[in-house]
Amino acid sequence: MSGGTSGSKNALVAIAVLAGLTVAGLTLYYTRSSGPQTEQLGALVPSMSERVNDAALIELTQADRSVTVRRSGEAWGVDELGGYPASFEHVKPALVGLGLAERLETRTARAENHAALGLAAPQEGSTAVGLIVREEDGQPLAELVLGDQLAPLPRSDDGVAMQQRFVRAASEDQTYLAAFPIIRRVDPLDWVEPNVTSIAQGRVKRVTTRREGEAAVTIERPSSMDQFVLIGDDAGASLVQNADRRLRGALAFLRFNRVRPADDPAWAEAEGGPKRTGVFQLFDGTRVSVELRPIGEDWYAALRSEYLPEERVEAEGERIVDVETVQQRLDGFAALHGPWLYRFREGLIDNLCPPREEIVQRESAGDEESVGEGPLVPEATPVPSEPEG
Repeated sequence: MSGGTSGSKNALVAIAVLAGLTVAGLTLYYTRSSGPQTEQLGALVPSMSERVNDAALIELTQADRSVTVRRSGEAWGVDELGGYPASFEHVKPALVGLGLAERLETRTARAENHAALGLAAPQEGSTAVGLIVREEDGQPLAELVLGDQLAPLPRSDDGVAMQQRFVRAASEDQTYLAAFPIIRRVDPLDWVEPNVTSIAQGRVKRVTTRREGEAAVTIERPSSMDQFVLIGDDAGASLVQNADRRLRGALAFLRFNRVRPADDPAWAEAEGGPKRTGVFQLFDGTRVSVELRPIGEDWYAALRSEYLPEERVEAEGERIVDVETVQQRLDGFAALHGPWLYRFREGLIDNLCPPREEIVQRESAGDEESVGEGPLVPEATPVPSEPEG
């Protein structure tokens, strides 16, 4: 399973030390590749490489859109997503890259020509991006307008992707062609890790789902080499074609497109309403539970995980991680996902909890499905210590 990562202020210290060396390397490259006419104009934001650890906020604006990424303690979060953790793999290149940014060529200083370089003031109809980096007290470390993006450049020694881009200081008309880091778009979701889980299909041992007004449905297999079968009240019935593939792959690429805090009052208010659930048992003993409730016109999901040692299968041929690693994953999962509710696109919700008729094959058109509450997770069938052959 995976989740978004948060940045650490301390993690930038070593990177900042390397910044001067990397900038020198970039300057040599541009001198060789651009020819003798290339100007050596120096750093775009001279103080940034030394003060990268002072950065506490990144603001991006473009036309009617904006993103604010803010540091709180040792972590970074996205304001537009209620403080949801930003990916440090996105924050680091933006900050360290500013310390690496170099002015390569002087361009126009006439404001009426800014639009031709994509550098008109960020407002409706403009493609320019406004970028401000601030310290914790609100003082700006950098205030730039970013224009058209040109050719990519080699990565810096510490892996920051660079490109040629037109830029100018927000308070000045003078423009430059610069070596500038490739930063994320002006989209809150672009600054986080949107994949909530990435659980391989081969790790799934049993799945139980239930929709409102329907009986629970459970499929299970004794090993990853075996086929899923229906168990419990549906034992002996046939699965709808590809239903097992759909269920076992439901957590393989679970990507959210909106998020709310778990303590949102609307979630508690939906307690007595329609509900959908999916419980995914893995061979390593991990159980992931997904509960969906409607909030307005959308379904939101709460994710929980736990370790059940009695469910652990260490059969020959199964690649099961050790218990300590499983617990570490569970701790990380709880820390990241426990405080949040996720909205997924409709297709992903249907995979997490399909209608009963899309899992259990009807015997005939006249048969009626039994509807009842019953236990959500029925008693598991015996699991052999080795795959059956």
